Amino acid sequence: NDGYSKFFVVAKCLGRLLASFVLTLYLAFDAYATQGMLIPFLALTPFVVFPICLYLFMALRWSTTSLMEEQITTKTEAMVDKVNYAIDNYRMVADYNSRAAVVDDVVADIKAVNKAIATGAGVMNNNTAFVGWVHELLLFVWLVIGAFDVGRGLLRGQSGHLTLGLFLAVMALLTSNGSQFSSMFREYLTVSTTYPALWRMVGFMNLASDSKKRKKMTADRVTKTITALEEAKVKHPDARFPMDTVPLCFENLSFSFAANMYDAVIEDFSATFPQGKSVSVTGRSGSGKATFIKIVGQVYPPSSGNFFIPSHLRVLHVAAEVCLWPGTLAENIFFGLCASQGLMTDNYKKLPQKDLERGWQVCKLLKFGKEMLDEVQNLESTKEVDSVPLSQSQKKMIHLARA
Repeated sequence: NDGYSKFFVVAKCLGRLLASFVLTLYLAFDAYATQGMLIPFLALTPFVVFPICLYLFMALRWSTTSLMEEQITTKTEAMVDKVNYAIDNYRMVADYNSRAAVVDDVVADIKAVNKAIATGAGVMNNNTAFVGWVHELLLFVWLVIGAFDVGRGLLRGQSGHLTLGLFLAVMALLTSNGSQFSSMFREYLTVSTTYPALWRMVGFMNLASDSKKRKKMTADRVTKTITALEEAKVKHPDARFPMDTVPLCFENLSFSFAANMYDAVIEDFSATFPQGKSVSVTGRSGSGKATFIKIVGQVYPPSSGNFFIPSHLRVLHVAAEVCLWPGTLAENIFFGLCASQGLMTDNYKKLPQKDLERGWQVCKLLKFGKEMLDEVQNLESTKEVDSVPLSQSQKKMIHLARA
């Protein structure tokens, strides 16, 4: 409501101003043609004075207004983040008896937000009041000049002076025009308050992306797989599945969270792993074990070097953190399977029976309890996973069964 929909209100005001401009122009030329008066042309001054004054005013006030809006946005985000952190880490807050300190911290953020909003309201009120001051000044100028001319014509009984009716008509037009400009300016200020959030959104949407790098990696993987398959057929002519003889290769693999490779987590790693073998990744804390697994799982693209996994092999990354989708237990279990078959995640009932039975068998192997297993097998259930009392171990079992 405070965004681009306001342009409809602005369009209405512009339409009224256009009609008023035509009427004012007609009255001024009619008075000039019939009585030779130039004073009625003063009624056109709002169409010149208002745009110039408002432009100069906002040019001078823009930095103050922008700073105010940025402070409100920044402090509000800080408050919301603090509340979210407190909720997500409630156990830590309770374990360390820090509830009072956290509450005081959040209250301080709330006060900072309220202060920023109050300051912003004062700035906006001053901005809005400016157009009223200009309007009153124009009315005062017309009242002095017009009333003086009307009085002189009445006292002297001469023609060529404003009549009372024309004076009042111009006064009404000035009042109407000022009201329309005031409405347009208020809507402009309202729309301008949405710009910081909109600008942040545009900035996030235009951040650097690694999509091109990932596309190139996928294309290279397919090309290398085709080449490796031909070489495997030559090297292993008796193999039933030659592609299963192609190893997983890592060549000079490096990764750093910094763009300039400063303090690389993994540096110049090279290795070859045959298919069908279990590989253990060991090392001290912080040596890059989890980062290496995330590179293999395609969570992170490598900073330099190459790694090759034949394209017929499925690479699945299971996050260490438990992730539960807002839906039923069955929807969580068959989440990836539905996506792989082009189904909405809540359409698991449309999966082939063999796929459903395979999923249920996985749950049995993971030692799902009877109630959990019944809930997974009940495809008509609408009970959300959040409404099912689950221990942390049970949540992790759902997390693993989904994979």
